[in-house]
Amino acid sequence: MILDKAATLMHCTLIHKCAYSLSGPFASAVANRFGCRTPAVLGSVIAAFFFFISTFVNSVDTLIFTYGIMGGRFLGGWKCMEI
Repeated sequence: MILDKAATLMHCTLIHKCAYSLSGPFASAVANRFGCRTPAVLGSVIAAFFFFISTFVNSVDTLIFTYGIMGGRFLGGWKCMEI
């Protein structure tokens, strides 16, 4: 049973990291269009919103969507602006 929980958590974390990594080219295109400040602020605010929402979810599928996909995508855009 403990192995199932660990595997589920690892799955969610891997999706988060993949979304984080794959959002770089999109974030660079947005930064070229609007400058660095606006996408960085919006990305961090939207990522914080999805991380906050993920604390209230009851299913793993919803956690993967809120934390893994959406949080990782917008946090990756913010990180791209930092570099």
